[in-house]
Amino acid sequence: MRIRLLEPGRAQHAPAGLIGALALVLAVEAWLGRSPAMPESRSRLDASWQTAMERASGPEAGAEILAFGDSLIKLGILPRVLEARLGCTAYNLAVLGGGPPTSHALLRRVLDAGHRPRLIVVSFSPLLLGMDPRTNLNWWCRLLDARERFELAWRSRDPRFAAPLLVEGALASRGYAEVFRDLVGLSAFTTPHEGERMEPDELRTLLRNWQINRGAQVAPRQFVPIAGALPRPFHGPQWSWQPHPAHADHVERFLDLAQQRGIPVYWVLTPADALWLERNTRAGTVSSYRRFVEGQAARFANLTVLDGQRTTWDRALFRDPIHLNRDGAVRLSLAVADSIGRDRGRDQRQDTSAPIAQRWITLDEAAGPATASRGYQKLLEDLDQSRLAVNRAEHDPITMEGPRS
Repeated sequence: MRIRLLEPGRAQHAPAGLIGALALVLAVEAWLGRSPAMPESRSRLDASWQTAMERASGPEAGAEILAFGDSLIKLGILPRVLEARLGCTAYNLAVLGGGPPTSHALLRRVLDAGHRPRLIVVSFSPLLLGMDPRTNLNWWCRLLDARERFELAWRSRDPRFAAPLLVEGALASRGYAEVFRDLVGLSAFTTPHEGERMEPDELRTLLRNWQINRGAQVAPRQFVPIAGALPRPFHGPQWSWQPHPAHADHVERFLDLAQQRGIPVYWVLTPADALWLERNTRAGTVSSYRRFVEGQAARFANLTVLDGQRTTWDRALFRDPIHLNRDGAVRLSLAVADSIGRDRGRDQRQDTSAPIAQRWITLDEAAGPATASRGYQKLLEDLDQSRLAVNRAEHDPITMEGPRS
């Protein structure tokens, strides 16, 4: 699989539609300068992206280990477990529904704030990598600043994506984005239940959970089937998975930015429910995704892959077919911490010529789920526990004393 991406510094002919989009956004910005501001809504994704943006420029981003990515990392990597296992500070900056452009923007904010993590843990899910970028249009508009929106639009080379990104980005801060999306027919690219404004108690629950768990979201143990929301890989015999060029480009930019600063990156291939994994294996999604990751490892010597797809995980460790519950997240976090500890002990990062085979590590299962959970559960608070705490102190300010064992 070959993906043609833009190369920095190389002259390119800009599509006429993209040039028109740039002109349009300048006109919209000028009009907004004379328009009154409108209140902005708050959804689950809004809260996740905005919180991550704030933390990326705050003291939390000064942690020695930072995690980036989407919900697979936000629910799967627990900073408190990493801290207890490795003896260093950690924070999770992953966002719900966040694609590679989001992680790149957050990492750049971390570095611009003067922070430099010792290492990075990340994952980019195949579902989001292959998704139309317009799906996350609303939240990219809220997270990215004007420069970043222009950059993403330009590098996408797609006027259908660039025009709404630029215009809606200008409108988002004024509250007109929903009207614009309806007018141009982009409503289909938002998820209705994620776009709705949350009740105050639900927002307080999320904020409490993220703060106590140092950016991570800890899912309760009950398994929730989400068959209707899972990717459907069977699109005919000629279909094959591939990342969208805009996403693939930002994966490379993220890894390159870390490499320029000498920061090791650990890409976690997160485990999945056996039936889901088998279905996507038969469809070719898994092998295509792994080839894409191998290509990145071949290009970036600072990248090590931690492979959790080759292990057999019981359904009792999952919240749904692709997200871990609190027990599964503890187990994954311990496996990641132990693999990082051994890898750093070998000091491979000093050998930039280390072959890919030495930088592709299969996560072991040394700690069984019961043993792994018992010693670390007191460090965590899942969403059900956070909801109960918020209900008990409905009118109290959000001050977190931490979970009780």
